[in-house]
Amino acid sequence: MSCRLKVVAAILLSLVASPSLAVTVVTACGTDDAAGGMNLKTALAAGGDITIQCAAAPNEIKFKTPHALAVATTIDGNGVTLIGTGDNDMFSIAGPQLLKLRNLSIRNPPSNPADPEQYTGVVYDSADVVHVELDSVQVSETRLPFAVRKFTARNSTFTANGDAGVLINGVVMAGDLELDNVTFRDNLSRPFSTLWRGDPLAKKQKMAARVLNSTFERNKRPVMWILGDLIVTNSTFTDNGDAAPFAKGRNGTMYGGKVHLETAGAAGGALETLHTRAVITRSKFKGNRGMLGGAVYAVGASLTVQSSEFDGNLATSGGAIGYLSAGPVSSLTSWPLNFRLSHSKLRANEAAKDGGALFVLGDLTGDAVLMSDNKAGQSGGAMAMVGPGITIDEAIPPVSGAVLPALPFKPNNVALMRTFVLDNIAVGDAIEGGGSFMRFGNTLVARNTGKAAIHGQNVELANSTVIGNKSDGLRIDAGGTQGGKLANAIVAENINNCAGTMVAEGPNLQFPGGTCGAGVMTADPSLDSRFVPTMMSPARKAGALAICASHDLVDGRDLYGEARGADGKCSIGAAESDVVRDVIKKVGEDNLWWLLLLILIFLVVCPIAGVIFGLRRRRRKTKGT
Repeated sequence: MSCRLKVVAAILLSLVASPSLAVTVVTACGTDDAAGGMNLKTALAAGGDITIQCAAAPNEIKFKTPHALAVATTIDGNGVTLIGTGDNDMFSIAGPQLLKLRNLSIRNPPSNPADPEQYTGVVYDSADVVHVELDSVQVSETRLPFAVRKFTARNSTFTANGDAGVLINGVVMAGDLELDNVTFRDNLSRPFSTLWRGDPLAKKQKMAARVLNSTFERNKRPVMWILGDLIVTNSTFTDNGDAAPFAKGRNGTMYGGKVHLETAGAAGGALETLHTRAVITRSKFKGNRGMLGGAVYAVGASLTVQSSEFDGNLATSGGAIGYLSAGPVSSLTSWPLNFRLSHSKLRANEAAKDGGALFVLGDLTGDAVLMSDNKAGQSGGAMAMVGPGITIDEAIPPVSGAVLPALPFKPNNVALMRTFVLDNIAVGDAIEGGGSFMRFGNTLVARNTGKAAIHGQNVELANSTVIGNKSDGLRIDAGGTQGGKLANAIVAENINNCAGTMVAEGPNLQFPGGTCGAGVMTADPSLDSRFVPTMMSPARKAGALAICASHDLVDGRDLYGEARGADGKCSIGAAESDVVRDVIKKVGEDNLWWLLLLILIFLVVCPIAGVIFGLRRRRRKTKGT
């Protein structure tokens, strides 16, 4: 045998002989100390890799006492159910050990459910050092299953856990959390929330949650993450929350001193994030209920929402999202505070008071956003900005003992491009801006109902269209530093197009009447069903090219992403005209192929006919000579 082969053989033999790879097989089930074979109590005392293969029914193991784990342990249950004592943790772990649980079910219901002090858990990590990893595990009927430093779960389910009488703890609590294909359903507590001991910032601890491909359904409280990073991708949140009164968080002990927490009561419906950098992508929120944010509530946070959908969520204010993050940076971190919303749809959300879809204190930027069919009982059918007109105190009903966030007012900066604001309803306005600086590019605001489609002190429209609203189109209040500014804009067919002073930059259109000022041309814009200028529209190719090409919220594209100014001209309004599209509309899509065939025949036949005609003429001339 060669030297190389001997080395390989020696390595393989050492691995086979290594005690760390030895697997203990549990065959005696029923209780943790069952007779008649290897039982779980004996296996856990040694730790290491454990496989459960019950030799006979029942396919469950009831714990008589908690079990201490001195070394890293893996339990592969092969479908067995582990049942706790009903008054304590199932496992206690000494030091920074890893516990892996696979292919099993876990239950630890309180032995006396009527006792609010009776604590039940799977692992409670008082030293903030333990790592627990689940794979294909079902956890149910346990008051606080996991409170650990690091938690990882894949292909697992959490059902009917938590405590209806406690607002602030989670089913899973960790400082470092990763979930992939995990379902939380019908839990009474928050599905997960942040856990730390001491000051995690001073200790420079990692505070991060990553949630992938997961499902949250009918949980009574929202997810909550405080500090660090939160990433949610390709996940769904359906029918979570109960719109409980907003109240300040508590310092205190629960369950007879077993758990000590400091955190806030629920305000959002599905997800709350405080002092974090939160990114939500490719996720869906439907039918959730909260106080300030039916789906998402963010305070002191950097929030990015991309390629996501919000449908039918309910709140007192902020039907879909409540964002309260006056900046410029978080009071606990150095992160810039802003709300970025892109390629997302917010539909049929409802607020009893303000902000049918969005309720915002802070800076908001958006691109490719749809806000449609949202409703507000007071103002901001689509969105409401917190300011002198709408305060946080006014956004929720008075609640005895409630303490609202101490947030300073500063003028918000709003910049939305390629945004649809359609068919929203409010007693007040579709977009309530207050004293914010609100800028819209390639934006369509149409068919909304209320007092005004856009209301504020500082509003700029660039290549945007405000049309067909059952209200004023633009209402500009005195007191702003900018007022109303129109650039390549259309304001038409509203109950009253403009109220307040407007400044025109570049060509604009109003119709009918002249309420937007003498500097704005009055003419029927003649738009089609997609609000695109028709072939006879005065808006067609009549815009200022510099605005179409260089304005930061237009940038050479229209509402639908079509190029502007390719031929050296561009249109007024949100949508660019297109000759090919116009022809298709004129002849009809069904007739287009026939038209193209006729054009092709014409292009082929005419040259041939020309050649034949030319040859005949040459022959005649030749005969004549």
